[in-house]
Amino acid sequence: MPRPGTGVVAAYVLNELPDAVRTLMIDRLLDAARAGSSVLVLEPIATRLVPWWPTCTARSLELGGRADEWRVPIDRPDLVRRFDTAVGLDHRTLTFRSLFIPARRTDPAARG
Repeated sequence: MPRPGTGVVAAYVLNELPDAVRTLMIDRLLDAARAGSSVLVLEPIATRLVPWWPTCTARSLELGGRADEWRVPIDRPDLVRRFDTAVGLDHRTLTFRSLFIPARRTDPAARG
């Protein structure tokens, strides 16, 4: 378990895990948030890739987290631009979603 005040990032990994392992990992991330760590989860926007997202979002919001979707325009390197043209794709915009649970601040006086 990370120490309180630390940050944990899970980026594009939860959707790659088997269901049982992902559930365990989400539970551990939420436990870390409850224990005072900041938690940031990044995953693709595609709904079919992340059917577990709504439940994870609800649990994160209960802990004071926030959920966002991002669309960030980028300047593609020439090689990526040429690949996109060759295969009919368009990567001019990065899209992803995030869950962020900030570390809870604890009152030093309350610790005794």
